Amino acid sequence: MKYLTFLTATVLYLQGFTQVVPNVSVDSLADRLFPIYSQALKTGIYDLPRDTTWRRLKAYESVGILFQVPENWVNLGALGSVVEVAFDASDLYFPAIFNDRPILVGIFLLNQSGSSLDEARNLALKDYRSNVDRVFEQNYSDTVYNFKIQTGQKAYILHTRFLRKSSTLNQSRYDLIVFSEKLKKAYSVMVSVQYSDPSYAFEKNNGLDVFATRIFSQVTMK
Repeated sequence: MKYLTFLTATVLYLQGFTQVVPNVSVDSLADRLFPIYSQALKTGIYDLPRDTTWRRLKAYESVGILFQVPENWVNLGALGSVVEVAFDASDLYFPAIFNDRPILVGIFLLNQSGSSLDEARNLALKDYRSNVDRVFEQNYSDTVYNFKIQTGQKAYILHTRFLRKSSTLNQSRYDLIVFSEKLKKAYSVMVSVQYSDPSYAFEKNNGLDVFATRIFSQVTMK
């Protein structure tokens, strides 16, 4: 039942791709923030008891990209033409319930539009606000961070958050935007966490940026 709920939420999540230009804030600390988190992960600062699942990983390999997730996360396979693969980590990393509502955790490999890394980033940002099911905080700006994956390629981490009207859950989303020069193809490794907290304090209190970066640190390009 848990996975059916997650799958339904995912389908609603991915509807709508009309391009609308959002407000975007490029953090002045962008070049340093996420690399600091990556280094912290390597030194074990964030090795919480729940993080023991990262000791046993399984790999997903596509034509141009490879990444790893804990082996107990559920592989849902492809979801239409946009989602090449999805993993459900609901009730496997964070608690199942928060504020009497479920926490839904998903990791997706998306076939991202764009003929270059920068174009893929811009199109992803435009897509954020195309879905009428999403309600953004007043004056909220999405954030862009520079990032470098294990194999040395430049990438971007995008962060946004909003309320989903259909599920009445708040959602935090992190996208790692990468581009294969060999294939001339863009991808997004997307982390989605849905929860009930209109203040969005759940993000900071549960280290969602660290959680996303741990996943992104496993990504390599072929």
